[in-house]
Parts: sequence; structure tokens; C-alpha cells
Amino acid sequence: MKLISTFSLLGCLFLAGCASKEPAPVPPPTPEATPWAQLHMAELTAIALEEKYEIENNGEEIRLIIPVNGNFHPKRTLLLPSGLVPLSRVAKVLRGSLHPALAVPGQHEALLVVAFVGAVAWIWEGRMLPTHAGLGVLLAGIPAAIFLIFIYRQDRVEPEPIGVVLGVFALGALLGFGAVVPLETEVFAIGDWTHRSGPYAWLASSVGVAGTLHMLAVYVAVRYTVYQTTEFDEPIDGVVYAVAAGLGLATVDNALFVAQHDEVFPLAGAVIIANTTLIDVAASALLGFGLSRLRFEEDGVLTFLGIFLWAVALHGGLHELVVVAGTTAHGFDPLLSFAVGLGTAAVVLFGSQRLAVRFARAQLGLDDEGHVLPTEEVDHVA
Repeated sequence: MKLISTFSLLGCLFLAGCASKEPAPVPPPTPEATPWAQLHMAELTAIALEEKYEIENNGEEIRLIIPVNGNFHPKRTLLLPSGLVPLSRVAKVLRGSLHPALAVPGQHEALLVVAFVGAVAWIWEGRMLPTHAGLGVLLAGIPAAIFLIFIYRQDRVEPEPIGVVLGVFALGALLGFGAVVPLETEVFAIGDWTHRSGPYAWLASSVGVAGTLHMLAVYVAVRYTVYQTTEFDEPIDGVVYAVAAGLGLATVDNALFVAQHDEVFPLAGAVIIANTTLIDVAASALLGFGLSRLRFEEDGVLTFLGIFLWAVALHGGLHELVVVAGTTAHGFDPLLSFAVGLGTAAVVLFGSQRLAVRFARAQLGLDDEGHVLPTEEVDHVA
């Protein structure tokens, strides 16, 4: 028995000795920092220590980790950094190595509209624009799609359901075709007297009739649909949905213009389509701002009424401006009118982008510098 125990003990010792001779697993080597990472690691580490972030260096990658604790804003349902200043400091450190390019909001959209006008003039060069309903819908839909995509992309915090946005667009088109156009052409017949009854006739027709009807249709399309739902839950939503409805109206106006007018030069027709779209975008964006005030401000009714009147005046005023700008002693110069339309586009697109940034900061509880607002002030920022 003792002999068996002795052999068992020796066997265990032998197995243990054999096992101990196996080499221990070697941990993977720590990646060496690349020259790019070495160049920026010290500055980024200093920012991370100061802001209580975590930083990791994995060779050519630098990971900046923002802890959840202390970065959840109490007034928001989104898990986001409590301030943008630290991130802007990181961006300043890296901007010299990322080959940044200057980006102007809306520049691509404006160039696409220019390309649209040029393409229409080139395709039908030497001919008149065909009178066709299908072609009218196609030509009207191109600039509408350009600006609808642009304004939709401005809602970066909580993008709206694309189906709802398209639904409001379609409702705006239906209101334009079923109500606005018949009232303009049959009830008020503004085409018969706009520029024939004295200098103030344009004010009554473009502002009093056309501008009022267009903005009322945009208001109805938003106020009695999505405005009543939980989708309308941040200030920028008013601008997105109002512009969608306005673009629906512009699409109907432009499609009917192509379908009902003979002997239209392609360049002039394309310019009129582009300018009509721009006018509705500008006025509808302003009205959308008023709808947001109406929804989220305690004294929003009076503010909305004032903004509504401004939107009506803007719609009618811009319409007359592009017409007057293109009117010369020899007829209508579409290039001059289009130049005014492009200038309007630049102002509208830049203003829409700035409003979107302001609304996004308000939604995150930040001031214009990116600092966190006190809790009691968050809900009063617009």
C-alpha cells in the first residue's frame, strides 16, 4: 500500500513538472504609437485629464472615451456630452492634420439648382419648353427634392420620420392643387389685374392674395396634422414640416406652369421654376419658426401672428422682387431674375442652417458658446 502511494506521489510530481515546463502565453506586444499619434497624444491627454475623459492609444488610433456618469443632461432624453467646448478643443488640436475644407451650408444645393437651370436650357436649346403635364411634374420635382433633402438634413438631433415628412409634402401639394390654385385663378383671378391696376395692385395680389393663401395652406398642412402628434417635439421640427408643405405647394405651381403655358423659353422656364421653389422655401421656413414658437412658448400666439404676417410679406415681396429684377426695357431677362433668386437662396439656406444649429443647441441644453445652461434656463431657450 505504501508502495502504491509512493508511485502515485511520484507520478503527480512528474506530471506537474512536465506541465511547468510549458512556456507561459506571451501577451501581445503593445502597438507602437505612430508619428501621427505621438504628435497629438500629449495635447489630447492633457484635455482628457482636465475633462475627466479616458484616452487610449492603439498604435495609429487614439480613442477618446467620454464616461456616461456626469454627462447625462437631466432635462434631456438623449445620452449626449454635457458640453461641446471640450470636443471643440479636441477638434482644434486635430484640425491641422485632418486636411479640413471650408464648408458653406447649402453650397451644394445652390450649385445643384444652377446645374438644373443650365441642364434645362441645354436640353431644349433652340426650342420652346414642351407643354406636358408629366414633364411639368418632373421639372418641378427636381428643385423641390434638392431643398427637401437639405432642410431634412438640418434636424441632426432627432431626425423626423421620412414618411411623415413626405406625407406633409403631399398634403401641401393637395391643398395647393385643390384650394390655393383655384382661389388664385378663378375666385380672385389675380393674373388679370396684378400688373394692370396701378402700382399697389401687386401688393394686393402677391401679398394679400397669393402670399396669404400659400402661408395659410402651409399652416393648415402642419397645424392640423403632425403638429398634434408627438413627432413635433423639438423647435426645428416646425421648420422641417413647414418647408415640406411649402415645397408641395411650389411643386404644384411649377407643374401647372409647365403644363399650361405655351411658347416658354427653356432658360426662362427653368428660372421661374427655381425661383418659385426658393420663394416657398424662404417663406415656409419663417412660418415654421413661428409654428415652433406657437408650440413651445407660453406667449407663442402673438409671436406666431407676427411671424405669419412677416412670412406672407416675404412670400409676396420676393415674388415681385424676382419679377422686377428680370424686367428690362427689352422684356424679361431670366439671368438677372435668377441672380436675385440665387442671392435669396444663399440667405435662406444660411439662415435655415443657423436656425437648425440654434435649435439643436437649445435641445441639448447648450448656449451659443457650447456651454451647459442652468437647468431652469434650458426650457426657455429657442
